[in-house]
Amino acid sequence: MKPPNIIHKQVGFTLIEALLYTAIFAIVAGLATNIFYIILKSDVQNNAEAEVRNNIRYIEQVITQQIESAVKIDTINSSSLSLITASSTLNPTVFNYSNNNLYFQQGQGSNFMLNTDKVEITDFSFQLSPPQQVDIDAYYHNAYNPNVGYFDFANSYGKVRVPVGAGDLSGLAYNRRIGWISLNCASNDQCNENSYKVSSDASGVLSGSALALGDGLYLDNDDNNLVSSGDIRLAIGSNNATGLGKTVGSTVAAGDNDINTSLGLVLPASLIKSTGTDGDFVSGTEGLYLDYDNSNTVSIGDRRLVIGNTAAKGAGYIVGSLVASGNSDIGTTLLPVSAAAKIKSTDTSGNFMYSEGFINFSGVTINQTTGFFDGKATASNIGYISFNCATGGASGENICSSYNYKVKDTRDRTSSIKVNMVIKYKSTRPNLAVIQSANFSVNLKKPSSVTINSITPNLGQNTGTVNITSITGTNFQNGAIVKLVKAGQIDVYPSTNFTFTSSSQLSGGAFDLTGVQKGTWDVYVINPDGQIGVLGSGFTVN
Repeated sequence: MKPPNIIHKQVGFTLIEALLYTAIFAIVAGLATNIFYIILKSDVQNNAEAEVRNNIRYIEQVITQQIESAVKIDTINSSSLSLITASSTLNPTVFNYSNNNLYFQQGQGSNFMLNTDKVEITDFSFQLSPPQQVDIDAYYHNAYNPNVGYFDFANSYGKVRVPVGAGDLSGLAYNRRIGWISLNCASNDQCNENSYKVSSDASGVLSGSALALGDGLYLDNDDNNLVSSGDIRLAIGSNNATGLGKTVGSTVAAGDNDINTSLGLVLPASLIKSTGTDGDFVSGTEGLYLDYDNSNTVSIGDRRLVIGNTAAKGAGYIVGSLVASGNSDIGTTLLPVSAAAKIKSTDTSGNFMYSEGFINFSGVTINQTTGFFDGKATASNIGYISFNCATGGASGENICSSYNYKVKDTRDRTSSIKVNMVIKYKSTRPNLAVIQSANFSVNLKKPSSVTINSITPNLGQNTGTVNITSITGTNFQNGAIVKLVKAGQIDVYPSTNFTFTSSSQLSGGAFDLTGVQKGTWDVYVINPDGQIGVLGSGFTVN
């Protein structure tokens, strides 16, 4: 029997197989290397992106924290921000962008770099946001004229707004003898066809004119409480219905624009007085005055309503002008006008305000950093209005007597600061480019630390003056001012200023409530740093 055939297999790879396996191994190794490189590159990319993100997050966190805890902005420009904080040792707190890095310093402390050395900040800027309008500061809000006193630019009813940069002012200022002054006729309906407004350019230089919104004053000959044919215009108001475009002393005729305008007695009528020895008033002969101080003589601050025929009766002066020191009619005897019951105003509430016409603001500027106004506006009848008593004069002297009135806005407490930055990862690798941008805004949160607990007494009659024993609260500052505020009404300031007793008490003030609207009023305490405490409905006028 034959043994079975045994087939022996060849051990090892053939040349073709070896070449094939080598090729496969090379491909796999290449793929593995590429995968490893991709993973390594991705890891480097991720680390670079994380580094940039962490820098953005940290810088945003530091800037946000410092702005929100600041008391106010010291200075700001595109590359630098200086803040004032509640702690004097940290002042100023400064951010400064220089040489592609952002630096941070507090007080006398070290100036250190906020970003890491692995990144560079290729673009950075601070910007006040929104660059629109701000309010008038509640503490520095009065301009001054030596003839009519202060002009209140922060009266709650007037709502004056100031542009940050170029733009138009708006709202109404108030003077107790002139009344309301419109800074922008387009923003209210009281200017009739007039288009007066005050504007600022980008550097804070003001131009244009405001309009004093005065009332018309008439001799209501037929005593019908309406402007009608035969009545005499004693003072011209600021719109058609109050005689605008007509002349003082003219007689109302049929078809005139002011026909049928309602009239009311001027209160108190006893302040309208004539130079006539028996109280008579003859137009063209006797002078007619508003005797503001009720002294029965022509004195500084009285207003000429009608000019008489001699120097002692106002001849040579302008109708509506205020009596000033050295004027020839000073000292002339005045008597209540026998026809005062027929002298009536277009303000039917009895409050007559003489229109000063327009007030030119071309001499006024606003500091674009601090918001302080400087210079003076001018009105034809009353002269200059100083916005900074210490610098308003031609030679830089204080021209406001013992007063130191100033006006500023609240731009240094702007509600928001916008930050823009672009951060790039530093790398020598040509294919590694990590750049990220960030834009964020931070509200300048300044919660007031001032509180009001009580005012004693907390009520008064609208027939005279009420003396306030004390106002109690917390965090009052020396120099704090007090006022009463009611929606739709003129703010009431003290007739006698309060004395700073301590951080928890003000004392010894008084309010003249004569003619003040009855009802509840809010009590405001305003510190020199602008912080405000409010006691809602804290005072009642009966």
